[in-house]
Amino acid sequence: LSYADPSGSNSVAATGVNLRGLGPDATLVLVNGRRMASTGSRGEFADVSALPSAAVERVDVLLDGASALYGSDAVAGVVNVIMRRSFDGQETRMRLGAAKGGAEDVTVSHLAGRSWSSGSALASWEYQRVNPLGAGDRAFTADGDLRPFGGSDRRAVYASPGNVLAFDPAVGGYVSAFAIRPGGAGYASAPADFAPGQANLQSQLLGVDLLPETERHSAYGRVRQSVGERLDLSADVRFSRREYAFDNAATVTIFQVSAANPFYVSPTGAPSQLIGYSFYRDLGTSRQEGSSRSFGVTAGGAYDFGGGWSLDGYLAFAEERGESLTTGLVNSVFLNEALGNTPD
Repeated sequence: LSYADPSGSNSVAATGVNLRGLGPDATLVLVNGRRMASTGSRGEFADVSALPSAAVERVDVLLDGASALYGSDAVAGVVNVIMRRSFDGQETRMRLGAAKGGAEDVTVSHLAGRSWSSGSALASWEYQRVNPLGAGDRAFTADGDLRPFGGSDRRAVYASPGNVLAFDPAVGGYVSAFAIRPGGAGYASAPADFAPGQANLQSQLLGVDLLPETERHSAYGRVRQSVGERLDLSADVRFSRREYAFDNAATVTIFQVSAANPFYVSPTGAPSQLIGYSFYRDLGTSRQEGSSRSFGVTAGGAYDFGGGWSLDGYLAFAEERGESLTTGLVNSVFLNEALGNTPD
């Protein structure tokens, strides 16, 4: 299981199944052999965290591609979550977990059920609270310079103070021609505020959460009843509500400053220059928070004709609604006005 990318389709910090590393959208997730509601802004994967773990009996995994049978969403394989068919009594579970530096996890669940000669009914509820895990809590993510770990320097020229950039055909991108020294008025107040051939490098993971803060409630109920010796009726209902929040990367950009700006200073006397800049020290990280609510109900039956023949059918309804708010972003219109890049 893995958290899908919060910056992509997974706008509600759900948990998807990723077989073979092909992405959660390539793995089909079934519940008791039946499809569940898709999640994400494009509805391309299933959120398995919506199911209370206490109500799960087992998980069957088909590692072979099954797109010919199930469709294109089963290219990587199929995961079938088998929920408990019956349970007698009550069961309470509690799980505590933590990682170095954070990600404290508290999970509490309760299962109650009853069986009789021709059927059964059960209900399960689960609550989970997870604190965030910051990039600064890991040595290999606290700084973009990975050379101490045998890697490369992954820090970028988007920094504060910024850098005067120039395009380098050898690397196919922008590099720092002048580093802006810290302490100047504005970004630079005199040519002496520029350091030629140097660069201000900054990690793009400053203040970022590797794992989000989440609070989740999920519930599952199932009832089964046999009518005679051949007809078996069943229905289940699923509900989940999750609230989440995480700090994402600060806004970085390349903007142009020209002589139209009253504070413009150039180390070379050029009429304009490109600046690589990070707004981390001005605005901090961007932050995304929101909630999602999912609901699903399935009702069906199976009839045994005998002789190895049977008919199985069901009707299902499912929906998911999510909302999110992102703060700490830069208003590009106001930024251009401040830089003097807008016409009078």
